[in-house]
Amino acid sequence: MVLMQQATSPEAVLSEVTALEEQHRNQSTTRKLVEKINPFIRGIEQYQKAFDVLINAKPEILSLIWGGARIILHVSSSHVLSTVL
Repeated sequence: MVLMQQATSPEAVLSEVTALEEQHRNQSTTRKLVEKINPFIRGIEQYQKAFDVLINAKPEILSLIWGGARIILHVSSSHVLSTVL
C-alpha cells in the first residue's frame, strides 16, 4: 500500500485508513495482549469497593499493596480504552 498517494476522495482516504487499521490490528502484539487482559481487568474492577473495605481491616500493610494495584488497574484501564477506541 502506498499511503495516501492514490486517495483522491474522502471515501478513498477512509478506505485506506480502514485497511491500515486492520493491518495494524492483525500485527500488533500490544492489541492482542490488551484483548487477553481486558476481561481480567474488568473482573477486578467489579470488586474494587469490596477490596477497599477489606483493606481498612489492616491498612498499615495492605494499603500499600492495594494502592499500587489500583494505580496499575487505572493506568491499564485507560490504556485499554485508548487502544480500543
